[in-house]
Amino acid sequence: MKRYIRSSWEPKFEGEWSAEDKELWQQIDWKARNYKDYEVTDDTIKSEVVIYGLGRPEHIPTTFVKCIRPNPIYPPYYRPLDQKLVKKEFPNARIVGPMYDGKKFDGYDIHNRYETQELYDQLSI
Repeated sequence: MKRYIRSSWEPKFEGEWSAEDKELWQQIDWKARNYKDYEVTDDTIKSEVVIYGLGRPEHIPTTFVKCIRPNPIYPPYYRPLDQKLVKKEFPNARIVGPMYDGKKFDGYDIHNRYETQELYDQLSI
């Protein structure tokens, strides 16, 4: 015979979350999504990604979409809507990212920094 214990766990939202993002987080069936980030497709911004390590920084204008993570201790963030944008622009370069580089929109991080693998390795030592 199996025993089931009711959990009293309540999500603990860390950082600055808007009330509507908290409500949205609670409505998402994270298990059905296999705990993958949720894109809020009606919340986008125009900005640019910056690629470092190619001699001089390369700037590419693009659209960013808000993403909500399954673990509420990490607040939402913005990432490029076209996740293959950098590979299309620089098909022969090994580039990693996107990462946060200090820019924010509505209090949320914008993940707009890319680096060549070589630069990433140098900075990670």
